[in-house]
Amino acid sequence: MELLPGESMEYLIETQKKIFPRSVFEDVDAAIKMLHAEGIVFGDLRQPNVMCVSGSRAESGSGATERLRGKLTDFDWAGDDGDSRYPATVDTKRFAAGVEWNGVMRKEHDDEMLVKLRAVCGL
Repeated sequence: MELLPGESMEYLIETQKKIFPRSVFEDVDAAIKMLHAEGIVFGDLRQPNVMCVSGSRAESGSGATERLRGKLTDFDWAGDDGDSRYPATVDTKRFAAGVEWNGVMRKEHDDEMLVKLRAVCGL
């Protein structure tokens, strides 16, 4: 992770008490939707696995500003919806309802974690 550009969402929350712009959530939401369209569950959608990086410039009323982008990292758990399983050591308290040790991975789990991420982005 230290070799990737940007900072993790978790780090920025802990050090800067940052509220994240809509753009971070939109990027992560779009990435999850692309995975789901292919029948893939990300499985580990938590703040440490979202990198926040400066991205393209967005036009605003006061000129161009840098847009903060959200990018997924750590695809170790990603797998097929309804077929792949969570690790036997998963900390079930930090994940969506229904996530169990060695339990079946479902898209709905990612969707519930997106709701939690949305709240961090003030949406």
